[in-house]
Amino acid sequence: PIKSLAQQIAELARDSIKKTRSLARSLYPEVLDRNGLAEALRELAVTVEESFPICCQVRVSRLKLDRGLSLHFFRIAQEALMNAVGHASASRVEIEVEADSRRIWMIISDNGQGSLETEDRGGPELLNMRQHAETLGGGVRIESSPGQGNRIICWAPRPL
Repeated sequence: PIKSLAQQIAELARDSIKKTRSLARSLYPEVLDRNGLAEALRELAVTVEESFPICCQVRVSRLKLDRGLSLHFFRIAQEALMNAVGHASASRVEIEVEADSRRIWMIISDNGQGSLETEDRGGPELLNMRQHAETLGGGVRIESSPGQGNRIICWAPRPL
């Protein structure tokens, strides 16, 4: 019984170390500097899928974005994923980043319970998303209704 208990403790310790490293990487994802927003979002999706029972898909147009814009969009995606996992009870999330001639768009859709029913609800995640978008000179719009999931649309001016 002692050997079994020691093995359980060792496994818990290994799991804790793995999660701590993952958390540290998410605080500032080095992959963002090395490989850009698309790869950072893909890595974030894998991390979330490994930690929660959720499927994350990422589609990013071939864009060259500066470090600041990429970091703010990454933070918005993190907040949206935490909302989908923690509040919306979603089993699937899709993150799409695209651009037109004037703006960069990120659309995050989930199949959850529609926890962001109105623009002024949503708690700290929504506030944080808005602050990141406003820092870039952009904004956030929420489309949500009970039982229909959430669709978070954020945008920022396209750099010249």
